[in-house]
Amino acid sequence: MLLPAALLAVFAAQALWHARNASPTYDEPGHLAASYLLAETDHQDYDVGHPPFLRTLFSVPLRFLDPGFPAGRGRPEVPKSVPLALRPSPTLYTYAAEFLYASSAAPDQMIFLARCVTVCLGVLLGIWVYLWSSDMHGRAGGVFSLALFALCPNLIAHGSLVTTDLGGVAFAVGFLYYFTLLLKKPGAWRAAAAGAVLGLALLCKHTNLYLAPFAVAVLPFFGTGAGFKARVKEWARLSAVLAFTSWMVVCAGYGFREVFTPHVLQEEDWSDLGAGPAIRAVYSRTPLPDSFLRGVAFGVHHNGRGHGAFFMGRYGGTGWPAYFPVAFLAKSPLAVLIFSAVWVWVLLRTKNRLSPSEIVAALAGLLLMANAMNAKINIGVRHVLLCYPLLYVLLGRLAALPWAGSRGGRAAGAALLCAMAYETFSVAPHYLAFFNRAAGGPAGGARLLSDSNIDWGQDLKHLARFMEKEGNPELLLSYFGTAVPMAYGLRYQELPAVWTYPSSPRVNSAEPGRELCAVSVTNLQGTYFSGHSLYKWLWEKEPLARIGWSIHVYDVTDDLESQKKFLEIYAGRGDREKAFRQAERVRRLEKKLKLS
Repeated sequence: MLLPAALLAVFAAQALWHARNASPTYDEPGHLAASYLLAETDHQDYDVGHPPFLRTLFSVPLRFLDPGFPAGRGRPEVPKSVPLALRPSPTLYTYAAEFLYASSAAPDQMIFLARCVTVCLGVLLGIWVYLWSSDMHGRAGGVFSLALFALCPNLIAHGSLVTTDLGGVAFAVGFLYYFTLLLKKPGAWRAAAAGAVLGLALLCKHTNLYLAPFAVAVLPFFGTGAGFKARVKEWARLSAVLAFTSWMVVCAGYGFREVFTPHVLQEEDWSDLGAGPAIRAVYSRTPLPDSFLRGVAFGVHHNGRGHGAFFMGRYGGTGWPAYFPVAFLAKSPLAVLIFSAVWVWVLLRTKNRLSPSEIVAALAGLLLMANAMNAKINIGVRHVLLCYPLLYVLLGRLAALPWAGSRGGRAAGAALLCAMAYETFSVAPHYLAFFNRAAGGPAGGARLLSDSNIDWGQDLKHLARFMEKEGNPELLLSYFGTAVPMAYGLRYQELPAVWTYPSSPRVNSAEPGRELCAVSVTNLQGTYFSGHSLYKWLWEKEPLARIGWSIHVYDVTDDLESQKKFLEIYAGRGDREKAFRQAERVRRLEKKLKLS
């Protein structure tokens, strides 16, 4: 067991490195604040879009720190009457910023300790990957799958953040593993164990709901009963145990509150969802916790209205079928793609059929990808993150092939694993921005995808270090994120961004000795700006530096074109003080350039 333990340590070390170095990403302050509010008030409605289990875990280290609530700030009120279109409430994000940066505990300490919870869940996921692959392919297959897992930049990145993505993946894989054990040897106790883990998977992410009908549909095809009637009886018994156990776990996760009471949504919510009387009646009487059902309704509503996105130079809000396949290919290490091609070749050239466990893993991944391809929310490969561990479990078959033990087979496998390690370590600790060499690396990836694929607000700390190294010149900043740049020592004149709270009051001098401009990649792309061209002229310039690949820095000290553009931006937005500064800045720069 020494080698598996070493590989888990490799994963954990990289995840902790990322957790220590990355500033809070866009969603993390909200998750952290909601976790503490849930622990202190037991109120489920601060953000129904995420079930309570992982937030309960995130709150554990916060209890030891006892940050309290921000001084002079009441707890945000989010009553049930708030329509789905207005969730999560913007007040949660403002409160989250105050909670993280104005409470008694140190922000970095709070975020790091909560991230350690996710790192532990990542280790648990790695254990399940190893056990499942070993069960399918033997110890060699398990070690190989675990090596792929430990070197996966996407799992490392999301396995070190205070979000629900990795935790949801961990318990989804755990359920599928126990479910395949149930298929091999059906029994009530195994069905109960699988049902319990399924319940936890549902308490992590509503998107794991597809696993329940998937399991019920798959069960009869791998039953052991002799004859049709025996199989139907076995299917009904195991499905009942699976469903009841998972239902009990979900209800327990919500304290069995409002399970049997009629469930109600606002009329405008029903109108937005396009739900008829039959769906309303089913929703009202479904015996599940009210907050859980409203969370599911929120997810359907959010997907129905879509989400702004950037994809290979195009902008849209209703998704592209090719988005997730391209994202998966571009953000997967090249060695993984080569191993996958070999796996397909082996499958087509040999007569060895997939085992029931392999069929379950493959179908679960394909079903998730097919569903994602029809989704209107295209903001990150994290939404199909489950495909990675499922793929790595399947690739364990390669290590069990007869030629894998030969000298040539071992050399080829080792060379590809070394190449994967090199490609992953080459972006460390900026794992979130990983793109493979064929996609142009992180620099090329910025031309393909946006948001959490490359820029989720993770590099404020690195920007602060860069500014200090440069002698702290004056700064213009357009940051994509909910962290507070001023908390990291940055002093800047604010440029338009998607979210700015609290705003920076600073106005730069009219004739600075040196002036830099830093703009997050998502803002450069114009993903969430109307017209999408606010910073187009900067996007076309070569930056002075790329900070963690998510923030581009430009020297605009003597850049007359940029200074005029800044004047247009401020004047167009009615910011008189900054527009006046820019007008004076342009006047003095024009005079300086004429004299030179």
